Amino acid sequence: MKIIQLKSHDVYFNLAAEEYLFSQPEETETRLLLWQNKNAIVIGKHQNTVEEVNLSFAARHNIHIARRISGGGAVYHDLGNLNYSIIVQSDAMRWDIKRMADPVVAALRRLGVPVKLNDRNDLLIAGKKISGSSQYIRRDHLLHHGTLLFHADLAMLSESLKPDYDHIESKSRKSVRSPVANICNHYPALTIPAFTTALTDVLAETDDVKPYTFSDQDVEAISKLRDEKYSTWDWIHTRSPEYTITKRRLLNGREVRVTMAVKDSVIQSLDMDGDNELINEWAEIEKKLRGVKLREDDITQALNSLGLRQSITGLSAQQLVWLLLN
Repeated sequence: MKIIQLKSHDVYFNLAAEEYLFSQPEETETRLLLWQNKNAIVIGKHQNTVEEVNLSFAARHNIHIARRISGGGAVYHDLGNLNYSIIVQSDAMRWDIKRMADPVVAALRRLGVPVKLNDRNDLLIAGKKISGSSQYIRRDHLLHHGTLLFHADLAMLSESLKPDYDHIESKSRKSVRSPVANICNHYPALTIPAFTTALTDVLAETDDVKPYTFSDQDVEAISKLRDEKYSTWDWIHTRSPEYTITKRRLLNGREVRVTMAVKDSVIQSLDMDGDNELINEWAEIEKKLRGVKLREDDITQALNSLGLRQSITGLSAQQLVWLLLN
């Protein structure tokens, strides 16, 4: 077994490294990847960023938003969280989440942590979730990855994963919210390095464990995947399932309601109502924004090309951008 401990704290590079390792069909040896990210939210492959993330909060606090290749729910990462990825060549019917998590459970118990699994295969301490996991299978290769909350900022976790209370209709995969806790709240002396040592010891009892460092060629390929896929707006946002959202906001002291249909993060239709003085020219605006990506620069450019004047609509272009994105 190869063990790779990433020095990078860049969520996009680390997710790219995970896929890079997974996408090596000639590799038959099991690999364990250990990694940490600076503040980030990672959503599942079939999730909608609008439904899972408090986007305005994330922007204010410089929290990166990323999408992984596996399913499952949204998770918050910071340097108080350890991520692990196990990549194996395997018959899909032979492996399950519980079995893949066994080394992690064994390492925690060896350190005196009486961790338990619930029926969703989350790891619990005193009834609260400290770890969740998901899997991705392609042909005869399986990726199992999970998180471990050691001393994460739970206030940031809670706020960043609390989207606005707008009415959204979609077929996206919804996250299951669970009470969470940090391992160090219960076992303050337990450190991430101590856990990684215990995990390595557990694995060494049944496998030939050896450290592995990425070559310059590996890093170049991973960086390319990072730049061309994981850090791109299209991968993060346009993969969101089609949805319809209705939101109500106060603008200039008056309530405005907008209903917007979005597919592939492109505006399909808009409908706005409220005080008539605010929306005299809305039909023209709606026509101009149809087919525009739900992205600040694209919306601003479309409105500017319309020559929008606040004296006509009662709203500035900046206010309309805010309305559509927040």
